[in-house]
Amino acid sequence: MAPLTVLLLQIYLLEIVFFAFTVFYSVCLLWLILQWHRIPVFSTEDQQKAASSILTVIIPVRNEAENITCLLRDLSAQQGIANGCFEVIVVDDHSEDRTVSLVEKYGKDCHFPLYLISLNMLAGSCSHKKMAIAQAVAQSKGKIIITTDGDCRVGAYWLASFVQFFEKHQAAFVSGPVTFHHEYGLFQHLQTIEFASLIGTGAVSMYAQMPNMCNGANLAFTKEAFLAVNGYEGTLHIPSGDDEFLMRKIFKQYPGHVYFMKSDEAIVYTDAKSGLLEFYHQRRRWSGKWKLHKNAGVIIVAIFVFTYHSLLLIAFAMAILGQFAWMWLAIPLLIKCVLEYVFLNHVMRFMKKRIGLLHFITLEFIYPPYVVFFGICANFGSYTWKNRTYT
Repeated sequence: MAPLTVLLLQIYLLEIVFFAFTVFYSVCLLWLILQWHRIPVFSTEDQQKAASSILTVIIPVRNEAENITCLLRDLSAQQGIANGCFEVIVVDDHSEDRTVSLVEKYGKDCHFPLYLISLNMLAGSCSHKKMAIAQAVAQSKGKIIITTDGDCRVGAYWLASFVQFFEKHQAAFVSGPVTFHHEYGLFQHLQTIEFASLIGTGAVSMYAQMPNMCNGANLAFTKEAFLAVNGYEGTLHIPSGDDEFLMRKIFKQYPGHVYFMKSDEAIVYTDAKSGLLEFYHQRRRWSGKWKLHKNAGVIIVAIFVFTYHSLLLIAFAMAILGQFAWMWLAIPLLIKCVLEYVFLNHVMRFMKKRIGLLHFITLEFIYPPYVVFFGICANFGSYTWKNRTYT
């Protein structure tokens, strides 16, 4: 067979494969849109009725002097939950700033029990946050454990919404919505849109009883469930994954009792990263979890997403070189982009945010190389988190 004929066949095969991948990807997007709308919106039934279940809020911190007081004030302003029905445990991970003194100062006058404990690491463990949460759970009095981060902000009915959700659904694990606030400039707005895709996808996966992602800045679980699955046992050697690995362990033990709470009263707000280097280390830490998953479904999804975006980049490069038909590229991508916009717009509107068309188009160009880049980086090199380096 002539070399030219072989080349034409290879190009034709690539066009067919790319088209098939795009069709499947678009079908998945359509499914995400439909499932997102099926998730029931939850709101506190009676905001004047005090929730009765005892709960513990755990906040692992390291060098959060700029933020921790604001979060504690938010907790002091909680409504719909009786005084004495919740406690707060701040676990300090060897902070080098004024975090400890600020927590101690705030604890002198606050109306809820506020405890400060220092993190004691077990020999050989590199998972500081998991150890912080585990030690706090061991000392907690609450039946329901809620975790968030020291740089987050919460609304007035944050705790009440979680308590009422647990009471209504008899849940074992509940993930809440997280978004960025005070975004400044294109870079931070793009992070908000991309982050909304993760939150939305994670929400749908939980609703479909195929949980694959959540965010530790806003999640809760029963102390009974945490102890039943032996907490983070088996994953303490992994620096990240305090959220997703625990979710899967609890789901395996309590199928049908893992939920996403679609409630604007439960939204947690945090800050987008301001610089590329800080953003890189955060996403490198997140992406590093995927190669450690043992769940076949999660692995397949990760491989499919990476492969599809790799094919997209190859097809685009070949189209520029005149070796790939633009029709095979443009039409499928147009359908994909429309569906992505619809899905993201729905999630963003739930978060009470708007998605700018210019921001969306910019992200569409950036996202494929972004996925491929971090898909490769997840398997190599090291990253820095909280002034510590991990491999």
